[in-house]
Amino acid sequence: MKGDMTTQITIPADLFYFDGHFPHNPVLPAVAIIDLSVDFLKRSQAPQNMELQEVVDAKFSQPVRPNSTINLEVTLINTTQNLWQVVWKDTNNLDVFAQLRIGLRTQ
Repeated sequence: MKGDMTTQITIPADLFYFDGHFPHNPVLPAVAIIDLSVDFLKRSQAPQNMELQEVVDAKFSQPVRPNSTINLEVTLINTTQNLWQVVWKDTNNLDVFAQLRIGLRTQ
């Protein structure tokens, strides 16, 4: 398993998570941040059959808007428990959008 990883992603305005959340002031829901974080980990790690086991803690500091460009920083905290820290940062000013500690398991 890879330990520390960083990537940059742009959140597309037509991402289905924005549908109805909220029509005139779209914000990426927290569940989408978790889902996209797990999806990144699944694509960047060998076992594609990984799934979310638990959200140990999560802090959502700022709303993520359509077309936001994010620095996604991922760190393996504990290999035995497959525990990861994921930080979403604004690429312009490095303000933190979200910080997660999530546990994954192989199906």
